[in-house]
Amino acid sequence: MRNKLSFKGNNSFYIRSGWIEKGIHAIVEHPGVNIFDKVKGREILGIGANMVKALEYWMRASNLIEGKSDEIELSELGRLICNFDPYMESLFSWYLVHYFLTINIESNPIGYVIFNSHVLSLTTDNNETVKFICEYLKRKGYELNMEDKKLMERIESDLEVFYKSYTNEHLKDRIIDPEENLKCPLANLGLLTTYNILSNKKGYYKHPTCCLSGNLLDLNYNHLITYYAICELYKGKNSFIIEDLMEEEQSPIAIFNLRKGDLYEHLRKCQIDGLCTINTTAGLNVAYIEKSINLSDIYKAKYRLRWDSYKCGMRDKKAKDSKIEKYEQLTLF
Repeated sequence: MRNKLSFKGNNSFYIRSGWIEKGIHAIVEHPGVNIFDKVKGREILGIGANMVKALEYWMRASNLIEGKSDEIELSELGRLICNFDPYMESLFSWYLVHYFLTINIESNPIGYVIFNSHVLSLTTDNNETVKFICEYLKRKGYELNMEDKKLMERIESDLEVFYKSYTNEHLKDRIIDPEENLKCPLANLGLLTTYNILSNKKGYYKHPTCCLSGNLLDLNYNHLITYYAICELYKGKNSFIIEDLMEEEQSPIAIFNLRKGDLYEHLRKCQIDGLCTINTTAGLNVAYIEKSINLSDIYKAKYRLRWDSYKCGMRDKKAKDSKIEKYEQLTLF
């Protein structure tokens, strides 16, 4: 039997705008301090105690922090965001936060199942969706008692948090105070929509990240994110059958709702970069991994600049800009 799954670790809070960057800056500015402590967290972060615990949950689940209590520090992803996108203004960083959330089945089972199951739509009937999630997790070896009402309530609560994370439907008829940060930045990725224009039905529908044949290409998502996800999925292997990605869990097809044409276009760009070689002989489309990449590689390739004297965590952007003493072009791969 698998390890236990975490439900309601988010305390029923989805990620609010400004939360993640606030947590990143606080960790840098208060080394050796547990910023998620019940008392210290409220003072340092300026949010309620339950929100503090929710923020810690989200930062751990998305692989932004590591360590416990007074030894909490930024992970590799956290440090890269701190150095290259400290105010998380680019959706590029949010695509990676989304990636780590949706491969983390134990901390984020709802997001894992919905994106990795390859289903294209979900009904508005939460009971039906909760049943689907439980059955999927049980097939993966997790023990769930579907007669446990409290457990089912926790799962349904997490499902609601998931919907609020990826859509703004709950804010549609609400007059929003500009001072309130009620939107979740993950909704800006546009991976989930609540209306199907073709069927004229309400529900929850996956929306593709890219549409290379039209005008919907999101320039914040690029082929290196796709390739990084592939390298992680096939770690230790030197080749893979491209069509297998259509069914694999934790593949970029599943996690980013990529279309088949987008995948091939991304792999073609990776081949131009010298990262992989595509072979279409013998009736199989096989990609050979010539060079694996890491998070640092894709951030450097995205921004192309190295900030040598950048002090992480500065809140004043003008002060930040004055600290950039020089930059140099990076060799990508």
